[in-house]
Amino acid sequence: MAKGIKKIEWAGKGEIAGNFSVKNPRAKIKADQFVYFKIAEWHDGTTTEEKKGTVLWHFQTNSPRESVLKLTKKGDETYGIKLAKKFCGSFTYYLQTSLLNSSYSKSAGLLISGWCEPKIISSAWATETKGEDVRKTHPFTYGEPLYLNLTTEGLNGANNLIIEIYRRVTGGNKEKDDQLIKVYNKTPVNNGEVNIIIKDSLSWRGKITNRDNPEQFYIKVKDPSTNKYIKDDNDDVYHARYLRMKDENKFDLPKIDLGLSKAKVGKLKTYDKNAGTCKFTKIGVTYQDENDLLFDEGKFLRKMDPKDNFNIVEQIHYDYDKWDIRNDAKPVLDKIADYLKEPPFLPVELGAHTDSRGTEEYNLDLSAKRADAAVKYLISKGVPSHLISGKGYGKTKPVRTGANLSEAQHQENRRTTLRFKIFENNAQTLVYDVVVPSYKKPAGLKINIDGFIRKGCHKKKEHLNTIKSFDSYKQPVNYDLTENKPNSIDVKLNSRLPTVPKITDFFDFGRNYRNIYSYYLHSCTYYSGTQYPSFAI
Repeated sequence: MAKGIKKIEWAGKGEIAGNFSVKNPRAKIKADQFVYFKIAEWHDGTTTEEKKGTVLWHFQTNSPRESVLKLTKKGDETYGIKLAKKFCGSFTYYLQTSLLNSSYSKSAGLLISGWCEPKIISSAWATETKGEDVRKTHPFTYGEPLYLNLTTEGLNGANNLIIEIYRRVTGGNKEKDDQLIKVYNKTPVNNGEVNIIIKDSLSWRGKITNRDNPEQFYIKVKDPSTNKYIKDDNDDVYHARYLRMKDENKFDLPKIDLGLSKAKVGKLKTYDKNAGTCKFTKIGVTYQDENDLLFDEGKFLRKMDPKDNFNIVEQIHYDYDKWDIRNDAKPVLDKIADYLKEPPFLPVELGAHTDSRGTEEYNLDLSAKRADAAVKYLISKGVPSHLISGKGYGKTKPVRTGANLSEAQHQENRRTTLRFKIFENNAQTLVYDVVVPSYKKPAGLKINIDGFIRKGCHKKKEHLNTIKSFDSYKQPVNYDLTENKPNSIDVKLNSRLPTVPKITDFFDFGRNYRNIYSYYLHSCTYYSGTQYPSFAI
């Protein structure tokens, strides 16, 4: 006979917005107040003693399931949730409970989301993602990457906001005279923020006659579900005033990447590509008898293309002068998505390449749009967004060169590539997330390093037979490694969680209490640069 918790429900304390019933097992709670839930029904096999005992409440994100907070309570006690306004919106959480050391019942779970009036709280124009607001100090030029940040309320989880760019007409009437320059669709809101990178401001300039120097731009944000513009605290729909643009063009090739990741991409040094002997082949983690791979050389070696400088080369066709993903390209991208979702999850850059026909400016802009479209498609297929970035190469990296190329050779140059970001100039730290207790009860974890070799090392003073580790308090620890044998390192980890946490402390996904352990393991082949950690826990 089944035992445990069969059903949980709203306890009647705290405000619920909208319909909430058995047929609609989703609680939309109002922001900035505690809303309480209770156990409503037990399975028949549960004893009276078990019902009075301790149960585990687990609050987590719904998709993907990531833990926000676990708390133990008595079976007859209520559990309160309070969501800040920035975390309210369509984004859903999942609340479930169980007896200690028992599995969860699917029926004993509720989808939770927060509600408040949608608003734009603040805005910034910057020179990097989430950078300092420089709209008053830095006049941009057309073609320079524009980083827009918006802080919002009531919009978390939206994935289809419409950003409209307007040119301010000096002395005119905003509603009647200001010029709509560009519309950006399907803009997502993550953790209450909008962060987009605008790469095509060159196209803005061509739409303006009688140009001012500088021009001034602002935005309006529309919610397509209501077809209404989103206001700020002043009941105003005009935001991010003003972006100032000098009447100049800028073609800065090293910054043409799409910026979905801040990792830099550059040409590999010859010794890094060919070292082969100073390296490691696998990095793994064992925690609570579960083994997870962070790095596996075999994943990308089997995909290396001997004719190209990139790891994976695929032919994806686009209509002329367009960047929409065609139906015949989707199976190719689906195959790439399946491959990237195989563990270990290595950071990659997706590159889009054109043939040599057309101007450099045109091809860079077109390839950036195609890379962006492909990245968004892969994310929609479940590839984690933090692991993939896009870059438009235009015609700068051809595999076929010459003045009289055949159509087949031009097509070889029109390709989509993947480059794993594990080398010196483009290395991105691998991250492993784990939930552990406070400093009073640290958890044991094992780090496994296979294929560790230093033979032929070109950086002997930097690539040592040790792993150096720092936690969030900058406390260094060194672990010795032995060549030509498997290495296993036992470490103790703890969060920065106080002994008695408050539930309100957790709705920034525990960031305030994350203890980041950074590990510096480098080789000539992978993660050659020693200034950044190769992996972090």
